[in-house]
Amino acid sequence: MKIALLADEDTISGFLLAGAGESKPGVGDTFLVVNNSTKTHTVEDQFNKMTNRNDIAMIVMTQTVANMIRPALNVYDRIIPTVVEIPTKTEPWDPNTDAIINRVRVFLGAGVDKILSGEMEEVA
Repeated sequence: MKIALLADEDTISGFLLAGAGESKPGVGDTFLVVNNSTKTHTVEDQFNKMTNRNDIAMIVMTQTVANMIRPALNVYDRIIPTVVEIPTKTEPWDPNTDAIINRVRVFLGAGVDKILSGEMEEVA
């Protein structure tokens, strides 16, 4: 199973150097470099292609990219491939827009906010 990437050039470069992502003729890329000129429909089309591939287990995307296709992420309900949002080096992570955190909030309520803020003590 593979890890797919939707992110800025620096993030993609780091993941590619670490061994994630591939480009094979006939199969397609498991990554898309997103910049200021990338159209939203291009990102959403690539996201849909990635979610329909049976060899991808996880899609890692920067939160900036996730915000571009937030409506598609809000209706995405499959477990695999799992979608994980990460911060960029220029913008901090916002837990209020993270799809996974929002789903956990449904089950745990405000407890998640206490954990994220560091207010809740660790369970021994």
